[in-house]
Formats: sequence, structure tokens, C-alpha cells
Amino acid sequence: MKEYKNFVAVEGDFLGKGFTAIHSKKADYMFRNSVNVDMDNISSMIVFEHDLRIDLSLSLPDDLYWMECVHGDCIIDLEEYEEEFNYFEVSLGRIKLVYPGIKCDGIITSDKNKVLALLTADCMPVYLVDATNNVFGLVHSGWKGTLLSIVPKAIRKMVKKGAKLENIKVFIGPSISINAFEVDSDVAHQFVLYMNRNLINETSFMFKKGEKYHINLSGILKEVLRKEGINVENNLLVSNDCTYLNMERDEYKYHSYRRDKADSGRNISILMYKDDEKQKCFK
Repeated sequence: MKEYKNFVAVEGDFLGKGFTAIHSKKADYMFRNSVNVDMDNISSMIVFEHDLRIDLSLSLPDDLYWMECVHGDCIIDLEEYEEEFNYFEVSLGRIKLVYPGIKCDGIITSDKNKVLALLTADCMPVYLVDATNNVFGLVHSGWKGTLLSIVPKAIRKMVKKGAKLENIKVFIGPSISINAFEVDSDVAHQFVLYMNRNLINETSFMFKKGEKYHINLSGILKEVLRKEGINVENNLLVSNDCTYLNMERDEYKYHSYRRDKADSGRNISILMYKDDEKQKCFK
């Protein structure tokens, strides 16, 4: 994972030639999780686009395929989806977030012309890429999605679409860490049951502090991916950044809903194939 001033990125060396994963920081962006034209989204996208051009020599196309997340386990295959798409503009007259009429927490595609986008503020953004077979996806996995096994379900849909387990690379972007993610006993109990069902040692991924329980979401997901058949030693990259706690330049590095509540913005995640010839056209 490479650090830039206003975002982090994982490029072709890990994901596969041409694929790029991007996750924004907080400083100069205030994306809102709103399905409406929003001046915060527009001003943030203008700065974001500029930063991508300068730091990655990368331009975004007109349409970004996004999802209206509901903390569920619905995953949309963009090539199979036959219903109407909705959209809202996030730049002045050009870039739109295009999203299925069905609310979902994951999208997959085999069309390298499609750019996938996700907005998060503590939940795990999970990037999935089989560069050999050109099947890729972006998944929103919070604690509810983790308990619903949304990431393994997305991987199975990718395999049905032609991906191979041994080829799938996984990047878990910045999310809330075990030190900041605390829950009550009822949620902790759900995780104990989930880990027991998946033969995961619960004591390795949770602890109690006072009346609260702390849970390691990315650690649990790593073990689930291992059991799903992903080569986690070579094909998994997990960001160590905590959206709640990490600081940079004397301020918080990422937006965090748990920390900032209603005042929180959103971190934007982008997964795309960088076609150098097409990029020349965008410049």
C-alpha cells in the first residue's frame, strides 16, 4: 500500500497488471453518503480528480458504479443486472455515481471499462481482483456484513463468473481496528457463534474491557478467507490503518462515523483497471 497526500493506493504489483485500488483520506475530502446532488460531494470530487491526475496520472471516466449500502449481503453482478440504474452527479456536469435500483453491499463485474466505487466510514472496503480472468469486485463489509459472510459470497459469485480461487487477490482497506471497535454483549455473542461455526478461535480476535467487547473484524475476515480457499499468505493485503484512531498531520487521517457521528464524511474507495491508452484520452 502506497501513501499519497490525500489517499492510499494499491497498484498492479499486488492486484495484477493494470488494476488500481484507491482509498481516500479525510483532509481535503468531505464526501457524503447521499443519493442526491450535494455540494460537498461535488467539491470533494473536483479535488479528488485533481489529486489522482497529479499523483497517479489517472483520470476517472464519466460513470462510477456505486452501491447504496444497507449492511446486508446482496451482491450485484453488473453484467447480469437487468433492472434500471439510478445516478446522481458528483462533479459539475460530468462524473456520476451510477447505482442499481436494488440496494446492495457488493458489486462484481468482468468489464474492465467499469470503475467501481464505495463510500465507507469505519466498515471494511474489500477489493477483490482476479486479473488473469478479468473478474473483479468491491464489497462493503461492516460487522453485520461480516456476520452475513458477504465477502465469501462475493468470491463465490466471482468464481461462477470465471474467476479462480487461486488467482483472487484481496485488499482490505482502512477500517476500524480492534482497539476502537467496541460492542455490547449481544453483538459479541453473535460473533462468538459465527466464529464457532467457522471453526475460528474466538479468543484470538476479541477481548473484553469493562462492560464492552472489542472485536477484530479484519482478523476474522482473514480467517474466513483462508477457509474459503484464498491464499492469505500471498494473495491478501490488509491495511493496518484504523479509521477511528489514526492521525496524520495533527488531525484524524480518515473519516469515522463512530468517532464523529452525524458530522462524519465518507472515505471513497475506487477499484479500476487503468488502460494506459484510454487514460491518454482522458488527459
